[in-house]
Amino acid sequence: MFEGRDSKLNLALHSTALREDRYFIAGQAIAVSLVHGGPPPGFLAPTLYSCLVGGHSSIKPDLEDIVDADLYEKVKKHIPGNPCVFHAMVTAYS
Repeated sequence: MFEGRDSKLNLALHSTALREDRYFIAGQAIAVSLVHGGPPPGFLAPTLYSCLVGGHSSIKPDLEDIVDADLYEKVKKHIPGNPCVFHAMVTAYS
C-alpha cells in the first residue's frame, strides 16, 4: 500500500488492497488516532501528510518524494536547480 523510504512513504496503487478496502481502513485508523489526540502517522512523506491534512494548496512538493527512479531522473533533468518549476508542475495538475 505504501512505497518509499522509511518515514517518507507515499501511497502506492495496489489492486488487491483497493479491492479489499485496505486504503479505507488505513484512513479510518489514521483519522481515529488524530481525532482522539493521538500522534500523526510518522511514516508518511511530509508532502503527502500536508496534502491529506491541509489540501492540495498547502503542499510544498519535494523531488525526493518521487520513488520511481526513472521518473525521478526525468523530472530532475527538467528542473535543475529550480525547485519552483517542480512546485508549479505539481500544483498545475492538482
